Amino acid sequence: MARKPLLRIAAAALGGLAVATVLLAITLVVNAGGGFSGTTAATPLGWTIPLIAGVLVGGLAWLLLSDRPARGGRENPPTSIACASCGKACLDSWRLCPFCGTLLRQSSGDQ
Repeated sequence: MARKPLLRIAAAALGGLAVATVLLAITLVVNAGGGFSGTTAATPLGWTIPLIAGVLVGGLAWLLLSDRPARGGRENPPTSIACASCGKACLDSWRLCPFCGTLLRQSSGDQ
């Protein structure tokens, strides 16, 4: 289980690095008319723009991949019943067993 957080850190870092590289390449291509010396990346702090964008994308990936529980949670978790035919667990609100197709309950219109 310890590999999962490490894998997420690596995915976020690689994603951020990839975005920073792509943004730097786009900056170089857009500003390539005057050669590298005329590009934004050649200015004293021009390299920070792709780096900041990469960190933002990496942070967003980190937030999306985190295993934090949802706020609030469910107040009434779904109840389950066992199918009379196959014995597998089915939600109480289901009419048919998804495993064997047995009718679990009659619909309200059939009664």
